[in-house]
Amino acid sequence: MFFKLVEKNSRRMRKDNGLLFLSLIISIVAFYVILSLENQGIVQFLKTVENDAVQKLLRMIPMLYVFTLIILFFLLYFTGKYQLEKRSHEFGMYFMMGLKRSTLFQMLIAEEGFHSLVSLGIGIPVAVFLTEVISLVTVKMVGIGLVNYHCSFSVYAVFGTIIGYVLVRFAALLILCLFWIRKEPLELLRESQEKKRHNQNEVLGAIQLFLGVILLVIAFYFGISGIAWVSVKDMAETLFFGSVGIFCLFHGMGIFFELLLKLNPKRNGYGIFNFRQLQESVLLKSNSLAVSSMLVLAALCCFGYGVSVSVGSELSNSHVMDYTFREWDEENLSERGVNIKKELEELGLRNFVEDIFEVKVGIIWEEEEESQTISVKGLTDAIKKSAGIENSGITMEQAIASAKDSKTKDILRQAKYIEQKMEYPHVISLSGYNHLRSLAGKEELELGEGKAALYSDPELVFSGLDEIIKEALQQGATITIGNDTYELAEEYCVSDIVVDRFITISYAFILEDSVFEKLVGENYDSYWNMRLKDSFVEEEGMMQSIAWFNDVLKGSDLEYESYMQRIGRQLFYQVAASYTTIYLAVIFLLIANTVIGVQFLMGQQKKKKNYQTLIFLGGYEKELCKSARSQIGWYFGLPVAVAALSSIFGLYTLFAGLSYSSIRGRTNELVLIGAAVICLLLVVEFIYILIVMKISDKQIHKLMGLQREDN
Repeated sequence: MFFKLVEKNSRRMRKDNGLLFLSLIISIVAFYVILSLENQGIVQFLKTVENDAVQKLLRMIPMLYVFTLIILFFLLYFTGKYQLEKRSHEFGMYFMMGLKRSTLFQMLIAEEGFHSLVSLGIGIPVAVFLTEVISLVTVKMVGIGLVNYHCSFSVYAVFGTIIGYVLVRFAALLILCLFWIRKEPLELLRESQEKKRHNQNEVLGAIQLFLGVILLVIAFYFGISGIAWVSVKDMAETLFFGSVGIFCLFHGMGIFFELLLKLNPKRNGYGIFNFRQLQESVLLKSNSLAVSSMLVLAALCCFGYGVSVSVGSELSNSHVMDYTFREWDEENLSERGVNIKKELEELGLRNFVEDIFEVKVGIIWEEEEESQTISVKGLTDAIKKSAGIENSGITMEQAIASAKDSKTKDILRQAKYIEQKMEYPHVISLSGYNHLRSLAGKEELELGEGKAALYSDPELVFSGLDEIIKEALQQGATITIGNDTYELAEEYCVSDIVVDRFITISYAFILEDSVFEKLVGENYDSYWNMRLKDSFVEEEGMMQSIAWFNDVLKGSDLEYESYMQRIGRQLFYQVAASYTTIYLAVIFLLIANTVIGVQFLMGQQKKKKNYQTLIFLGGYEKELCKSARSQIGWYFGLPVAVAALSSIFGLYTLFAGLSYSSIRGRTNELVLIGAAVICLLLVVEFIYILIVMKISDKQIHKLMGLQREDN
């Protein structure tokens, strides 16, 4: 009998709280996916090229997991309280019929155990299937090939998911039971009522509403302008203004309903009932609505950023070179590259090579006779002017001190860094650089007599300064080497000169080969870039062909780096950004929606007398359901609308500070992708609202039935 009652109650809980049950299954899936990350094919591949970085990411996973378990605990506590409140009359009757408190406690534990078994029985298989699909899709996209694919099932992830999920569920239930089973039968049988609303001072409400808007605008400006990322202090200020702004906005929103009522005083009885109910809800729960709105905002931003990074990285993945070889033969300078080509020939690899060419990189050293004294004053003066500092005669330190805002100061500090780095600047030969441009399908760079071009490694371009530099080059900038002045080309060159990281140059100058030889002579580093034949790559696949090539090269003395290292690092950024942000987005969205939905349904449950009064006065079920649906639309719509509007600015903020080389400079494109993802999530949000509306309809139908029985 006991177990039949437990099974019946557990089944009823799932039926009456299907929304929560679905949320818990999704959280189980999310837990398994993030815990099984190490076993997924894409991560196994990344370990071969970026093992240290991957290990750091994997060490973060347990912390991420514990953090979300803590959040899930509070969600389960909150929803568990709602479920127990719904069953308080039932518990009171049990006590009246002589049920012992210890027996009720055992029954609740057994129900929770049965409920957890069902949740895990559905969630774990779904998670395993989804993980396999993700792993198959990613290895296909990367080009690893199904031959190297292995099952991503993780026993560790299964046990971690089960232990964490069961732990937080039973911890929340135990704390609730300690409170509920101590209540007296009369207290449990008494209907709990919602707190009565307190009147809001209209002037204070208007001030709070206005202040909230102002603070949000300030936070948005700090975010999209990049000020938030200048320092920890600026980021803290941005978060403070945004958080306080949202709280003030919801605290002052009660005045909004008063205004709507005044604008339409002829509103019918149901309309007035709706607005009064909503006004009470917003006034009494403004803090929880503000927190829910911030959770939805975090979810939308994380999801939009994660998907944009994943898709955007694929869109920007320009592939020009497959290998770079480095040679250090200082004795036979004239025969550089001969050894590389000879070694490739002996290994039987020359037939797979489409093109191999040299890029020369040297450093200009100052000499005693000052024939090679370098001055970049013409460039730094142009940068100061573009940054809004009109007096070009002042030093960079004085320019930094006179800057009006922190962003300009930071840009000028970077410009000062250019000045320091150019004391002994790197120079690049034009012929090698143009060969790279032609492979990339770009027009060759033309440098006439007395001209040079400014170069920077694309991964080291400082956000904000690159725009200032481009503007400075458009207006005209010069450098001086010895007695010669070189006019800088209007184009700012930021293409890679090696396949990965053999050399990373903050700033350098591209010079005609004759000028390069005059200034550097034979004291330069030689980098030989190589491209595989397209036919070979198409037949084997990109990753497979490079992997095979690497295996053959391991037996040689050649010093090289491959495109696999580069794509591995980009994929690491992609995985680290997309997996973690999407995981957090799912958790945040589940918690925010469940909190809003359960809170409304709890309020509706506590306002039984309000609905019963309307029924007594002749209210129809259809009209009551329509009234409740309208309330749900407003109740969800307010925090979601604030979050959706803020999320666009949030995306701009994330891309302003968390962009790496493959997505840098494409903020507008990526924000559009993120906005499309946000729209998709809003559709999911709409479906969630419809589910809450159906649950509300059932509660009203139940009230109508009880009222008919009383009559």
